[in-house]
Amino acid sequence: MTLKNYIYFYLLACIVACQQPLEDKPETISTLEIEEETSKLASLSEFKDFEELMANEKGNVVLVNLWATWCKPCVHEMPMLEKLHQNYKDKGMKVVALSIDEVSKADSLVIPFWEERNFSMDNYLITHHDPGAFVNKIDPLWLGLLPTSFIFDADGKKIETITGVMSYKGFERKMLKVLNNLN
Repeated sequence: MTLKNYIYFYLLACIVACQQPLEDKPETISTLEIEEETSKLASLSEFKDFEELMANEKGNVVLVNLWATWCKPCVHEMPMLEKLHQNYKDKGMKVVALSIDEVSKADSLVIPFWEERNFSMDNYLITHHDPGAFVNKIDPLWLGLLPTSFIFDADGKKIETITGVMSYKGFERKMLKVLNNLN
């Protein structure tokens, strides 16, 4: 099998494993409502919320991971991201998770998933009425595949998009390269 065929197979597997059917009427909920309903999960209802989050992280190299509880590769990758967060959170590197799970399942799926694993990295739920449009503002070339990670430099500029699962060493190598360019 050629490399090209492997890539096509991998992309097809990602699409099948991580595709979520779109609802006819997407649920819209305000940031205030989600915080009242789920006190342990912050939300991003508008893209300006994400821009504010990133502005608050200026000075840090940030890996933003797009994930969902129904995406098996995402779930597999989460412990590696938490380890990266733990190992580098005090060294100018931050990991932020953005869940695209349905808002109605935040209490029953997302929060229990996070608490059972004792993750300490920041986790946000995208509550925008069109999560795909929200993510496309981060990266207009996003294909809708999960997991997807975005690396931002210390100035908040997106410098790389990673589609699919990556090893801990792969994430570490990419993040350290950006972090070392600061020094």
